[in-house]
Amino acid sequence: MKKNFFIVGTVLFHILLLILFFRARAEAQSVSETATLVVEIREVEHNRGNIHVGLYNNGDDFLNVENVYQGVIESAESGNMYIVLGDIPVGRYAIAIFHDENSNGTLDRNMFRLPTEGIGISNNIRTRFGPPSYRDAAFRIENNRTIRINMNY
Repeated sequence: MKKNFFIVGTVLFHILLLILFFRARAEAQSVSETATLVVEIREVEHNRGNIHVGLYNNGDDFLNVENVYQGVIESAESGNMYIVLGDIPVGRYAIAIFHDENSNGTLDRNMFRLPTEGIGISNNIRTRFGPPSYRDAAFRIENNRTIRINMNY
């Protein structure tokens, strides 16, 4: 009798494990593999021109506007702005923003190649010499999130 009770108990235990396994697997498959990113752009100086936002997914393309993974151009608004980027696969990304104040489509620079228009980089990276690195600017997206980037003029 004890042997039959042990066998029945063992079978029920394994059935319960299978049910839990398949339930967890179904829940994992229902989790979205893409995310929405809200970019809060802080301290836009004025409403002249456009704000260019570039999302990059690797270091080789970072800061190259021709190879942006996902990009948005919006009319500038003084103060704080919000840009929504959607359908972003889970992964590592960096953002570069510039305020195209004269609407010429490029980031203007002085004779020393320093920007003369406002810029912002994810993780609020500020460099004194040379452009920021992808490694320093990169962040992870695993689910919907908001990041804040300060503009520097």
